[in-house]
Amino acid sequence: MTETHYYRSRPPERRRRTRRRLFLAAALVAAALLIVAAASPWFGRVGRPLPGGGAADSYAVRTDTTPPKIAAVSLDPDRVSAAATLKLGFDVPADQAGVTVGWAVVDTLGKAVGERGAPHPAAGPETVDWAARSASGGALFPGTYRLQVTASDAAGNKATATASLACDAPVPAKLILSLPKAGKLVALTFDGGSGYAWRHIMSALTKLDAKGTFFCTGVSVDKYPEMAREAIAQGMTLGNHSYDHPDFRAISYDEARRELLENAQAWWKACGAVPTPFFRPPYGSCNDTTLKAAGSAGYPFVVNWDVDTGDWTGAPPAEIARRAIEGARPGSIILMHTLWTTQEAIPAMVKGLRAKGLEPVGLDELFRAAGLL
Repeated sequence: MTETHYYRSRPPERRRRTRRRLFLAAALVAAALLIVAAASPWFGRVGRPLPGGGAADSYAVRTDTTPPKIAAVSLDPDRVSAAATLKLGFDVPADQAGVTVGWAVVDTLGKAVGERGAPHPAAGPETVDWAARSASGGALFPGTYRLQVTASDAAGNKATATASLACDAPVPAKLILSLPKAGKLVALTFDGGSGYAWRHIMSALTKLDAKGTFFCTGVSVDKYPEMAREAIAQGMTLGNHSYDHPDFRAISYDEARRELLENAQAWWKACGAVPTPFFRPPYGSCNDTTLKAAGSAGYPFVVNWDVDTGDWTGAPPAEIARRAIEGARPGSIILMHTLWTTQEAIPAMVKGLRAKGLEPVGLDELFRAAGLL
């Protein structure tokens, strides 16, 4: 019988020598790493004292992030009903090194109107005479404006302070139902101002980067002044919805005018803004007397709607959203109310409108796109 032997490709002695060499190489690498780690605190210290021989160099870097101070901003008068020259006042202390200051009177969309102040070195208290005129030089249009003062320093820090101006000039009034000339924009409008649904509707719109217009009664604004301030802070548009919600076809001219003025005063008291130039009569109820009273109180636009969601009937959120989306056209004005069901309909509504190529905006943006502001 033949005996068969199997041999490995490498003899045992050769394998042992290979292992010894690998072990020696690994040991040398480990020793080198230990030396580097031990020496690392002194790397880069050539020419500097070693430990025990003195302190190392140190450097302190300070970044200036403190904005300049604006001590005061004011207008006199702060409400006008005709062309007038106002005194604009502001105080940017001059002891702040390298600070410049500029000013402008801006509308609700941030557009400057009339003369504006070029940036110049801060000089402490300043007073400027300003003619209350529009950008084209005509009479100031009814609405809310802000004196906006901006201070900038050499480090690029900025501070802004504002003061409110209201214009209630009498104008001819007309009824508006929609504005097709505004293009692919639609206005979401909310009547009432009832309860905290107002806040949640604004919050839902803000999360979606959408805007709305709130036609609130004076009673609601008096009751929830903090929400009126939130509306301003979130860039919503204001509208007049009378003081306590009467049927305007059933009241006199004097009563209608009083309702409008008391509503505007409630807004001004709550948040330093007025709802001109937009008025929506309760129930959409309007006649010639309504238009006359609105115009005399400074409301050129009596705004009703072309899309009624019927949210006031108790319709569920899905139905409210469906009616808004299906009814909307370029320039549509969509009627809703400050109700919990409406708040829950907002996400689907905004998504559906955008899917149709329509963008929800405030009435001020809608009217400007249509060439009326």
